[in-house]
Amino acid sequence: IDLYGFAREFRSDLSALFDRRGMDLTVERPAEYDIYTKKMHRSEWSSILLNLLTNSIKAAKRVQRPGRFLIRVGTAGPGFVFLEFIDNGDGIPRENRERVFDAFFTTTGGSSGRDSDATQAIGTGLGLKIVADIAQSAGGRAEVVDPPDGYATSIRITVPAGSPEPDNEVEA
Repeated sequence: IDLYGFAREFRSDLSALFDRRGMDLTVERPAEYDIYTKKMHRSEWSSILLNLLTNSIKAAKRVQRPGRFLIRVGTAGPGFVFLEFIDNGDGIPRENRERVFDAFFTTTGGSSGRDSDATQAIGTGLGLKIVADIAQSAGGRAEVVDPPDGYATSIRITVPAGSPEPDNEVEA
C-alpha cells in the first residue's frame, strides 16, 4: 500500500466531517518516494486510521480544542516504513506510553452511545490495542513517540516496506 496516497485518500474521504466540525487534518508530503508497505489489506489501514482519528477527536474534545491532526509517512531504517498520526489533544503521560496498547487500558473511563458529546470523549481501551495488533500481525509495531512542537500526541506505526508493484496490495 502506498502510505502517502492512502493517507491522502483518507483525508479526502473525510473532508466533509473535518469541515463540518471545524477540524483540520494535514497529510505532510514525505521527503522520500516509494513509501510502500508489505502486502497488507486496505481495510487494515482504514481500521488503523479510523481508530487513531477517533482517539484524537476525543482527546481534542477533552481539552475543548478544535481538532488539529497531522499524518506523516516515511522510511524507518532499512526495510521499514512508518505512518505517524499526530494530534493536539490532551496527550499521553510518559508513564502510560507502553500501556495504551494494552486491551481495556484507558485513563478516561467508559461511556454509552446515549451519553453527551463531552462524556463520549472517553474510551473503552480497545482502539489502540487494535492498531497495535494490526501492526504486529504485519511484522511491525505501534508506539508513542514525541510529537512535534504544537502537538500533544504522536502514534507511530512501523511496518515492513514493500514495493510499488501492482500485486503489492491484497484485494478484498
